[in-house]
Amino acid sequence: MSGEELVDVILPDGSMEQRPTTLCCQAVCFISIAGVTDVLHNVNADLPEDMVTEVQDDRIDFALVRYFSPHPSAYERDTDLRPICPGPLRLNHCLWKFSKSTRFRRSMCNQDGTPNRAFVQQGHIFGDTQTQRRKVFEDEKFAYFGLLSPKSIEQTVNMSPEFVGSTMSLSDTWIETVSLM
Repeated sequence: MSGEELVDVILPDGSMEQRPTTLCCQAVCFISIAGVTDVLHNVNADLPEDMVTEVQDDRIDFALVRYFSPHPSAYERDTDLRPICPGPLRLNHCLWKFSKSTRFRRSMCNQDGTPNRAFVQQGHIFGDTQTQRRKVFEDEKFAYFGLLSPKSIEQTVNMSPEFVGSTMSLSDTWIETVSLM
C-alpha cells in the first residue's frame, strides 16, 4: 500500500519530533463478497464512489489487514521512510510493532471495555484457561484492523515476530528484513 503518516518519535536525547513513516500492515485474510447489488439493495445503501470501480462481475474483494506502527526505539528512517532498527541490525532491518486503536474493538468489547458476550462464548478459541483468555483479550482489544482493496497493496515485505526474552512467546514487535541489492 502507498502512503505515509507523520509519527511522533522520541530521539536519543529525549526530545520529540514528528517524522514521516511509510504505512505498513499485515494481511490477515482476503474476503470476497458476491452479489454486491443485492447486498446493497437489502441494506438500502449505496457503494461509495471510490469503490464502484472495485466491483467486478457483481463481486468485491477486500484484504483484512492489521496495521503496524514504528517501534518506539526506531527513531531513524531509511529512504523508503521505514523505521530503521537501532544497533547492529540497522544495516538491513526495520522495526515495527502492532498499531493500537484509540477505541475498543466492538467485535469483542462492551462499551466499558469488558469482554462482550461474543468473546466470552468463543473463549475456548483464545486459550485453555481464564488467564490465557484474559491475556489474549487485553492484547487484542485495541488491535487496529482495516479493510483495503487488494489493488492498493503495492509490495510485500519479509517480517517475523520477535520472541519475548528467553521464552517461546511472541511479542508484538516485528522485524522486517530489507533486501539489499
